[in-house]
Amino acid sequence: MVQKNWHLCIPPVLTLLDDTFTIIRLRGLRVLGDLVVRIPSKILRQTGLGDVFEEVVIPTLLFLPELTPIEESISLLTSAYLALLSLGEARYSTKEEWINKMRFLDRVMRQGVLQGFIHSRDNVRIAELLVRQTINLFESMGIYSVKYLKASQETLPSRVISNKMHRTSCRLYLRSSQILSDCHILTFFWLQLRQHRR
Repeated sequence: MVQKNWHLCIPPVLTLLDDTFTIIRLRGLRVLGDLVVRIPSKILRQTGLGDVFEEVVIPTLLFLPELTPIEESISLLTSAYLALLSLGEARYSTKEEWINKMRFLDRVMRQGVLQGFIHSRDNVRIAELLVRQTINLFESMGIYSVKYLKASQETLPSRVISNKMHRTSCRLYLRSSQILSDCHILTFFWLQLRQHRR
């Protein structure tokens, strides 16, 4: 039903995503996550819908405290990252689209996670969420995440592990440690790959 009439769903979804009320925008993000998996990837690319959805959702990644109440921020960020990851999977479903998918995830990482760490200051709950999303993005990027090794190794210790945050959130400390561990593993394999290519 949705696959045949997807074009009828677009205007109301875009209206929901652009609403200033959190509860309405949140509903739009959740509907979008369900909708994009039902629209053929070819249509998302050829009609430009994928670009439209991306441009509408990306700004939500900066709905951070103190401008946005903490509970609303967590709900919006969680749904926005989930919707974007679903959009990436639906939009770039073939191996030929791999580089475009990496560019998309790169933007989510730069404009979402890294900017979030800069602007969220010492908010433990937001830091936990961003660390979770870093893990999700690294898993989606695979070896491409090697470009963020330096940023992750510099940002996480300064923002989390060496910060007072780790004394208030064991989960945050453990997840951050997991990312750093993955960074060391990726660094090792990246160096091995470069040596092999020589």
